[in-house]
Amino acid sequence: MAVFDNTWLDARITATAALIEAYETEALAISSGLKESYTLDTGQTRITVTRSNLSVLRNMISGLEERLTQYHTRRYGGVTHIVPGF
Repeated sequence: MAVFDNTWLDARITATAALIEAYETEALAISSGLKESYTLDTGQTRITVTRSNLSVLRNMISGLEERLTQYHTRRYGGVTHIVPGF
C-alpha cells in the first residue's frame, strides 16, 4: 500500500475539509461578536484566539486550504504552476 493511496487521500480530504469548516465557523463567530474567544489545542500547543488576534485563525485556515488543494491534486491529478516571486 502506497503512503498516498486513494483511501488515505480521501480520508485526509474529508478531515481537512471538516477542520476548515469548523475553524471558519469559529472565525465568523469571533469576528461577529457572538464569541469572545476560541482555543486551538493541537496536542502540542494551545492557542487562544480572540478578535484582536483573529489573524492566527485565518492563517490556520489558509494553510489548511493549501493542504486541501495538495490532497485534491494528488487524488484527482492536476498541474502545479510555480511563479517566481521577483
